[in-house]
Amino acid sequence: MLEAFKRKKDDKPAIRVDNVSKTFNVRTVREAGGGGAVLSGGMEKRRALRNVSFTVGKGQTVGIIGHNGAGKSTLLKVITGIHEADSGSVHIDGTVTPIIGLAAGFSPQLSGIENIYLKGAAMGMSEKEVDARMDEILEFSEVGHALGRPLRTYSSGMMMRLAFSIAFLRTPEVLIVDETLMVGDETFRRKSLSRIQEIKASGATILLVSHGGAMLKNFCDRLLLMDNGELLLNSDPEDTLEAYYRLVYAAPEDQPAIREQIRKQGHGQVAVPSRENAGPDSAGQSGSAPEGEVTPVQRIQSRGGMIQGLRLADAEDRTVRHVTSGEALKLQSPVLFTEPTRDVSLRVNVSTSEGLELGALYLEPRELEENFVKARQKVDFEGVMRFGLAPGTYFLGVELFGHVGKDHYCLHSMGQMKAVQVTGGEQPDRVEGPVDFAGSFQVS
Repeated sequence: MLEAFKRKKDDKPAIRVDNVSKTFNVRTVREAGGGGAVLSGGMEKRRALRNVSFTVGKGQTVGIIGHNGAGKSTLLKVITGIHEADSGSVHIDGTVTPIIGLAAGFSPQLSGIENIYLKGAAMGMSEKEVDARMDEILEFSEVGHALGRPLRTYSSGMMMRLAFSIAFLRTPEVLIVDETLMVGDETFRRKSLSRIQEIKASGATILLVSHGGAMLKNFCDRLLLMDNGELLLNSDPEDTLEAYYRLVYAAPEDQPAIREQIRKQGHGQVAVPSRENAGPDSAGQSGSAPEGEVTPVQRIQSRGGMIQGLRLADAEDRTVRHVTSGEALKLQSPVLFTEPTRDVSLRVNVSTSEGLELGALYLEPRELEENFVKARQKVDFEGVMRFGLAPGTYFLGVELFGHVGKDHYCLHSMGQMKAVQVTGGEQPDRVEGPVDFAGSFQVS
């Protein structure tokens, strides 16, 4: 167990970011004949961060969320000194342990064991101190078989395992973690998250970037929403996640207005759908969930289509809530469309109890001509999902997509539609990494 460190008596924040901006020079692209794209040789400035300011109090855990390219990783790299800000300042009170980029601080030509000693020395540890922790490093990383090989021969998952194990050689006062939690198999992700929870319990300050909304909600005291280099919202996890889902799933013509609304109300209260609004009419569910079920969480309000439920059934078409590891289940989801819609699709995602999404499956519409739906038409989506997972509880969410008018966007999004208990022992085809949930029933 990690030992708690003594907090300083002053009330200065552990992390203070004041008006930080960062611009990169990027090569411009022009269209070539035939529709291709080529580098033009010209350069242009692109602003990755725009006057970002926030603080993180000592002992707090703060998450950062936003679409790809929003500036999340650039912000962490400025905070940890990998990039230098063009303007503004960053102040950190405490010893920092950054886990940013799988190969950061590693030498690809050196062996795994040589990199362990190299990183230990960079952390101010003697060779004897590293030796004393070597068994713990090998047990946590599970790459002992490859320690003699050059790091350039490691897979991204192996490199991430080693990076995490070395980063935890000492208990940090400030831990900064990029999206490396999303790399590697599910077993190791749980192990890493458990170690970070120990660090959190020790009183450390944590700044974390992730796409795992449910995990961030359960783990963080506050969430920051980044968008095009700007900090749009700094609020409690539920408000920030609701704003994030509303923005990223909005139709393109609606995004500027939503962005401006979040910007103006960015001090904690955002006019976005709340859980209390996800009642029987909006979710297609009764107000009280049956015993053994979970209460669905509406992420995006219905706008053109409404997900009305999700049913799991076995090969005999019996409704089930438990599945043996490796078994396949039928998935059925009725959807009511309120607007004429084309190119419809339904995505069912599977997440752990910690909120880490493992993968998803797209269901096909049944008996739908030319993939076009009329207003007030009900469509049944069906598919088969193979639960090649380790035993445990998993949650299923559903997202509806389609074209209404000229734009393609999310028409409805529901989280925690179903909880599934996976049981059974070791299975030869069990998956412990990013999961392909496609499957079919075996015919004997």
